[in-house]
Amino acid sequence: MEYFRISQDKRYLHPPIITNIRDIIKRRSGAAAGKGEQVADANVAFIAPQPETDFPDILDAQVFLVSDRMKEVFRMYEPSLRFKMVCVLDNIRGDYANYHIPLFPEADCLSPESVVLPDKSAVRELVLCKERIGPGRIFRVAGLRTDAAVIRMDVLESLLRRGIRDFRFSRVRMA
Repeated sequence: MEYFRISQDKRYLHPPIITNIRDIIKRRSGAAAGKGEQVADANVAFIAPQPETDFPDILDAQVFLVSDRMKEVFRMYEPSLRFKMVCVLDNIRGDYANYHIPLFPEADCLSPESVVLPDKSAVRELVLCKERIGPGRIFRVAGLRTDAAVIRMDVLESLLRRGIRDFRFSRVRMA
């Protein structure tokens, strides 16, 4: 089976910048299965005022967030996946969008062939150990200080068939 890393589409030049992120989540690692009790079920994220704000389907600069449309597809493939709601609000201009923090299960499947910064805050090339992935269709790679969200090909195809295209994806090499 093929897997893909999903992330924010950097072609959007005006993504929201959340000013109160530490009020919502203390650390990125707090947004994982088994650690979600630290995050309230519903949150309001205030964003820095900008002349224009883009709301793509994935935001991942500060915390990993997915749109309503993406959440619904994830739920079809992983019904037990939990989410925390976040209303991303520009209270000056009145713009807002609802997002969700997915509490991804973690898979300890990072291959030594991966190209990762020494502090594990960024991944230049993601390589996964196929035998350590497990049965999950949607998961977060364990042991990194950044979000490496991975989905199986069937989930990606489902997203694309539904017209959800405001995100990036790249094939993950398997070892």
